[in-house]
Amino acid sequence: MGKPKKEITPAYEVRLSENALRNIDEIAGYIAFINHQPVNAER
Repeated sequence: MGKPKKEITPAYEVRLSENALRNIDEIAGYIAFINHQPVNAER
């Protein structure tokens, strides 16, 4: 019997503003350097 297969969800486009990209960079930098978790920052 087994598990039912997962349905493939269609891809969609995400549009980010320049301000949002800067905020994401700041958050990733905080995680990487302040918390010393560079692998988590990449996610």
